[in-house]
Amino acid sequence: MVSQKLVDYIRNNLDSFGEDKIREALLKEGYPQDLVNNAIKAAIEFNSMRRGYRKREEGEGIGFIKEKTEQSREQLNVKKEEINEKYEKLDKKERNVSGKNSKILIAILITIIVLGAGFFVFRGFSNNKLLDTDKKVHIGLVTTLNGLGDNSFNDLAYNALLDSKEKYKIEFEILEPKNDEETEKDLRSFSEQKFDLIIGLNSGEAVDDIATEFQDIKFVIIDKVIDKPNVVSITFKEEEGSYLAGIMAGMMTKSNKIGFIGGMDIPIIKKFEAGFSAGVKSVNTDASVISEYLSSDLSGFNSPENGRERAIELYDEDVDVIYHAAGLSGNGIIEAAKEKDKYVIGADFNQDYMAKGNVLTSVVKRVDTALSIIIDKTLNNNFEGKIYEFGISEGCIGLTEFEYTKDIIPEEVIERIEEAKEDIKSGTIKFY
Repeated sequence: MVSQKLVDYIRNNLDSFGEDKIREALLKEGYPQDLVNNAIKAAIEFNSMRRGYRKREEGEGIGFIKEKTEQSREQLNVKKEEINEKYEKLDKKERNVSGKNSKILIAILITIIVLGAGFFVFRGFSNNKLLDTDKKVHIGLVTTLNGLGDNSFNDLAYNALLDSKEKYKIEFEILEPKNDEETEKDLRSFSEQKFDLIIGLNSGEAVDDIATEFQDIKFVIIDKVIDKPNVVSITFKEEEGSYLAGIMAGMMTKSNKIGFIGGMDIPIIKKFEAGFSAGVKSVNTDASVISEYLSSDLSGFNSPENGRERAIELYDEDVDVIYHAAGLSGNGIIEAAKEKDKYVIGADFNQDYMAKGNVLTSVVKRVDTALSIIIDKTLNNNFEGKIYEFGISEGCIGLTEFEYTKDIIPEEVIERIEEAKEDIKSGTIKFY
């Protein structure tokens, strides 16, 4: 009989690994494929039934629940018999390979199915042991000064936490500072409460100081680099996504005049510009890229009207596609594209909806995907304080699905972008 503690552990990690990893690990352990496939199928089918019952409205009453419970028991008995029959049909050679372990596995899986659990913790995942699941894992998020509802990094980070809450036994708390002083105060508050992981989206300097003071706390920062053993620094290969945007612009332009508008002339924005220009040149040597920067300070990322005015100037000079890396100032640039009925390419998050048909696509930095990767590592005791640089290969950089522009973008443009993505993944296209 399986201990309740083991069953509870399994239930709390149902979605952590997935069908393919379960199958792969079991086969490596020597369990027969036929047995593995049928056991997994039975578990999946039962869990699907359980999810369906939870979605039923309460108004269907106790009678409905009892009826469905009886049905599920009958189906479970059938599945139990099917599994036993499959095992009995294995030839002696297969039984010898699996031995007593296979019989134990069958008993465990059947018990798991009856109790509605999903994932069996076996030796193949011994190196991915989760943090102590007898206690809640606490994650704190300190947003940028823009707060939630920004349709950008803050909302993406929030989505990552929601996904992790579905997968793991975690609790999270979000603080939305209004200035730098509040940012530091919020980070310190989470640290003093001994949160297991603290995410600071726009707080590199504050995290640097506090991580030194609280060396037993794990931190994550975005678009900053801190060299400390308890800090994960997430950076992105902006040049990869910008290269794809350059291909789009280079093939969609009619005037061969293309614009780039950055919020501020700093290294990270230069990465956007360099990748974009390279992408344009890869498909259109006749095109020229005119680059503009909105400010010499951070106000360049928070001035939609300034962005709009500069974009209108470029459009009036016969530029017909603009790519921006200008934060909130990009909203003004997109508005200008709509006014002038020209093309624009968004950045950081999906901005296609902001001017449907004028925004060709957006270069998306999947902060949610990147954070989910780090949260997974943390909860599986694989946290490592270092710099992670995520790009196309990791699914953290890419273009949108052209929801509003599919009808105006030629198929050859899409094909060329897909080819470039594969070339970037394989290393055929290099940026440094």
